[in-house]
Amino acid sequence: MFILMENTIKYSLHNGDINIKFEETDDKTIFKMTNKSHLIETAEYEKLFERGYHGKNTVSKGTGI
Repeated sequence: MFILMENTIKYSLHNGDINIKFEETDDKTIFKMTNKSHLIETAEYEKLFERGYHGKNTVSKGTGI
């Protein structure tokens, strides 16, 4: 979850809003985080949790270490 939060902040538009929401049900808690950013292709969703992953539309480069 930390990686998702880190990437949401890192790749948000400059001075953009980030919304965080927790929803609780009987058997689980749902965490939602949204921002204004470039669109992410559906095929890339699972990779968002990988440390150091850079999507196709990013300009930031690094080693992911």
